[in-house]
Amino acid sequence: MMKEIVVATDLSPRAARALERAALLAKEQGAHLTVVSAVDDALPADMARDMAERAKAKIDHQLQVLAQKNGFKATSRIVFGRHFEAILDAANDARADLLVLGRHRQGQVRELFRGSTGERVIRYGRLPVLLVRNIARKPYKRILIGADFSPASERAAGFACQHFKDAGLEICHAFDMAFAGLVGGVRKGSKRTAKDEAAIAAMVEEEKRYFLKRLGKPAQSLRFHHVIGQAEEVLRQQVRRRKPDLLVLGTHGRGALARAVIGSVAENFLRDPPCDVLVVRR
Repeated sequence: MMKEIVVATDLSPRAARALERAALLAKEQGAHLTVVSAVDDALPADMARDMAERAKAKIDHQLQVLAQKNGFKATSRIVFGRHFEAILDAANDARADLLVLGRHRQGQVRELFRGSTGERVIRYGRLPVLLVRNIARKPYKRILIGADFSPASERAAGFACQHFKDAGLEICHAFDMAFAGLVGGVRKGSKRTAKDEAAIAAMVEEEKRYFLKRLGKPAQSLRFHHVIGQAEEVLRQQVRRRKPDLLVLGTHGRGALARAVIGSVAENFLRDPPCDVLVVRR
């Protein structure tokens, strides 16, 4: 179970959805909730102080309403500095298990996502980050996990298994035929024989077996879907078909260079999320 959840808010309607989801998660997990709002320290002191006071008053009112409804403990915190750095510092100070954000502005996709507070928090932070798109009407019930059997996707699947035990968990594994040459000499674009298909199936089954073994008992209820195709395309098809409440993705994050890279699949889903998206760093 999670002990501490941090949600960042700029008091916009998008952030309100994130706060509502964070409150629901705090209730489910029995976690403490910290609501953080950042004020730019480059502003004149009087203006910054006024913004901070108004933000805290509004957040405290929202928390009072949500706490009465959901029954959880919460605190608010106003931080000063560059928004993404201040939010990350606050989350690290709280030893958060999860950081919750609202999605970027409607229409702020593709290149405009780069450089946003949310993108930087995800890019430079090490915490699992939940990007909330939809209204939080009920706990997550249908969760889809994108997996390539790497340590990063293993960590993401493990996080979902540990913290969302009551949800229906499904794993989508996409096998890109661009890499089929690694399996029995299968060439991209060539017609696959029955032998080729058997070799691919055997490799996937072996990888799946080790993947589940590493995850342990929590993974016993996972349902697998293996689909041949490019990862992002396959995942978007599966999201449309299965209509999950939450999509879970793993990204690599070791060293300074790796921390600056989200991963193309995860980044594209974060730019244009079809549902709520949880990104878990390795």
